[in-house]
Amino acid sequence: RAWQSDPQLELTRRIKAEVRGHHAAAPHLRSRQRLERLLRTYLHCHAADYTSGMLHLLAPFEHVYRDSDTDAYFGFEGLMGQLSWALTFEGRKQMAVALLTLLRHLLPELYAHLEAEERLTTGTRAA
Repeated sequence: RAWQSDPQLELTRRIKAEVRGHHAAAPHLRSRQRLERLLRTYLHCHAADYTSGMLHLLAPFEHVYRDSDTDAYFGFEGLMGQLSWALTFEGRKQMAVALLTLLRHLLPELYAHLEAEERLTTGTRAA
């Protein structure tokens, strides 16, 4: 099997396990294999690190474009390109600050509760 000769065997196993878990309710072997293949292709072409959220972002493309690997891949690739900044440490930090600012202004009671419970860290508190 091709996956057994994969130099990144641990990554392949992780992807297979997450895809299997994602499809536990509706185990369609062809769909699982396709998700695995599309994810591995994306990671290889972009030298990207795998995060579990990628599977959830890819799944709708795999479903909608079930007759075209090319359309599913390029749709996912386009989405990942749009999200690239948000997936960086700095992007996540800025989004956390924005969320806390919105909470403080739009839901001050919830913000006060989270602050009182010490759920907010000093590194991400909004100004």
